[in-house]
Order: sequence, then C-alpha cells, then structure tokens
Amino acid sequence: MKAFWRGVCCAFLLPFVATVALGQQVASNAAGKANRGIAVKTGTQVFFRIQQPISSASAHNGQRVQMTVHDDVWVNGVRVIPKGAEGTGVVFDARAAVPGKRDGMLLIRPVDLILPDGRHIKMSDNPPGYDDCDGIFGPCWLEYSLFAPIVFPLKWGADHETRDNKAAGRDVTQTTTEPIQGYTRQRFKVEDGAQP
Repeated sequence: MKAFWRGVCCAFLLPFVATVALGQQVASNAAGKANRGIAVKTGTQVFFRIQQPISSASAHNGQRVQMTVHDDVWVNGVRVIPKGAEGTGVVFDARAAVPGKRDGMLLIRPVDLILPDGRHIKMSDNPPGYDDCDGIFGPCWLEYSLFAPIVFPLKWGADHETRDNKAAGRDVTQTTTEPIQGYTRQRFKVEDGAQP
C-alpha cells in the first residue's frame, strides 16, 4: 500500500520538479546570453578620417563634419568597431590665415560614432581624466583665470613678431587621409562574434 501511495506522489511531483528544473535552465541560459559579449571600455582610442577635405580658409566654428573610422578597433581578438563605420565631428577652432601675420588654424573634434547596429557612441578628442573644458565654469575656468594674464601678452607678442614674416599667411587643410584621434566617452558591449 505504501508503495502505491509513493508511486502516486512521484507521479504528481515529477512533472512539477521537471518544470522547475526547466525554468532554471532557461533562466540560466538567458543570463548567460545577456552576460556574453565584449565590453568596450570608456577611453577606447578610435581614429577617424573626414569624407571631404576642409580648409581653415572657409571652415567656421560649429561646422559639422562627416567622418568614417580609419582602422578596425579590436578588443580581445574581436573587432568591436569596423573600419568605415560612420561618425560625426565638429570644427571647434577655425581661423583663416592673415597674410604676413599668421597661418590658419583648423581643429576638428569627434562627436559621435555610429555602430553597425545603429547605436550612437559619444566621442571626445581627449582621453578620460583630461578636462576638455566643455563647461564654462569647469576646472579649466580656474586655469584660464590664473594663466590668461601670462598667456595673452605672450600670444600678442608672438602675433606682433610675425607681422613682418612674409612667409606667414598659409591656410591649413585637413585631408581625407590624415587621421583624427578620438576616444569613446561611454562603455558599451558588442556581442561576441557580431563583428567578424
């Protein structure tokens, strides 16, 4: 009789135990899948190149520039950012040349990067820990207020000395082959094998 009831209990409990075990296995697989992937840390270096040449003679501050990734970026043997991925930059210091006084200046800062899956990754021209002075009253403001009285007279003197330099007055051109250095400003993951 006891064997009979033991068999009945097993018959009822066995499906329940199997269901619980299956649920745990599914949850474990889902967690494993969620944790799988290559982590790309903040500050990963990326080199870009612009799609069209740009000159200090015509560029202006705030001008948007279309760029592409210059070389593949690899992490632990996995290509996390492919060559040719699109990105955007911005001109943040453009000054046309002045004949006999100064050469032109042209600085371009990477702004973002678009991964193949459509995600936008924020970029910077400075590595982590380097203050890029985005905020008006950030740490750079203190440095500016301390050193401006020294730097401005020196800069004026340098400009003054080049007024008689006939060689001065050349504009700067950023070509499509010259790399522009950037760094990721956020951490993100790429599925292992998603970028063969």
